[in-house]
Amino acid sequence: MGDLLAPYVLGALDTLDRKPVEDHLLACAPCAQLAREYQTIASSLAFGVSLIDPPPALKEQVLARAAALPQSAPPRTPSPGRWQRMWDGMNAVMRPRAAAVAVAGAVGIVALAVWVAVLQSEIASQRAATQALARTLEQQQQTLAWATGPAVLRYTMSGTESAPSAWATMLYRPTMEEAILVAGDMPLLPAGKVYQLWLVRDGQRTSGGTFTVDASGRGQALVHPPLPIKEYQSMGVTVEPTGGSPGPTGARVLRGSL
Repeated sequence: MGDLLAPYVLGALDTLDRKPVEDHLLACAPCAQLAREYQTIASSLAFGVSLIDPPPALKEQVLARAAALPQSAPPRTPSPGRWQRMWDGMNAVMRPRAAAVAVAGAVGIVALAVWVAVLQSEIASQRAATQALARTLEQQQQTLAWATGPAVLRYTMSGTESAPSAWATMLYRPTMEEAILVAGDMPLLPAGKVYQLWLVRDGQRTSGGTFTVDASGRGQALVHPPLPIKEYQSMGVTVEPTGGSPGPTGARVLRGSL
């Protein structure tokens, strides 16, 4: 059968030879794939040679030979029978209805696809909102546990001229030598930027870590100061590139005394 695929694609087979090939292609996936590849090649054959202009006299020669051929009467088309006329009438009635049904079905499929896309977008949005709420609740529970723990020291920071309404509270447990920083009403940052906490001791600034804020401007971070908090005199928060900086480079948005 493979030897017949190329002439089949080129239209070089007669009706008797085409029928077995077509039946075979319906049942044989490899041959069907090969036939599609041949079809791709055959469709590009016309572009495989350079185009040339025909000789000027070619048109006159063809017309002259055609005129010299004996003229025969055109074949007479037999008049359709009764069953053919009936079928043609039914076809004329049903074809517009079938087209309308096809159009309606296509419109319905498009509408369904759009509805599914919108629904998936809403589900993703709801999932993101649920995850954000879960993170907020987890942070609030962590803050509550810190605030109600034994011997917790509380330090506050207020906003600077860059963020007048911003605020932050740091809860420090001397027994564990770690703290939790809770910030609110912070300006939203562009991509590639984070907030960085600085602990100041004798004019030297030590990083306390970086954090981000949610859409409401609230953020939280767990801080492990290299030294006990009592060794530092003040603290502040600046805007830095993602990953933090070895020293403050951006605008200061929070400051407070220790």
